[in-house]
Amino acid sequence: MVLYFARGYRVLGRNLRVGHTQVDLVCRRGNQLVLVEVKRRRTSAHGGARQALGYDQARRLLRAGMWLRGSYPWARGMRVDLVAIDGWRVQVVHGAVDGDTYLSDSERVML
Repeated sequence: MVLYFARGYRVLGRNLRVGHTQVDLVCRRGNQLVLVEVKRRRTSAHGGARQALGYDQARRLLRAGMWLRGSYPWARGMRVDLVAIDGWRVQVVHGAVDGDTYLSDSERVML
């Protein structure tokens, strides 16, 4: 949370439940809604934290973001970031989940 706050984001919520999906962090930067998924692994063995975000979870996060975006009239755009923590190494991946990969054509129209 501090990482995003320090970079000028406004934190709107932590550990929010949207349907069957938990969103670790919801932020605002300008007119963009940013959902943040945090993955932590002790080591980078077995792929590490960056690979821990699976297809189904990425899809659920995008759908939760589309629903949340409809709740905020200021939101013109949306993205899903990943904060991958492997041991003491922290990596922020902006736009880690894209709608082209995880959504159908009809769902992408809503993005």
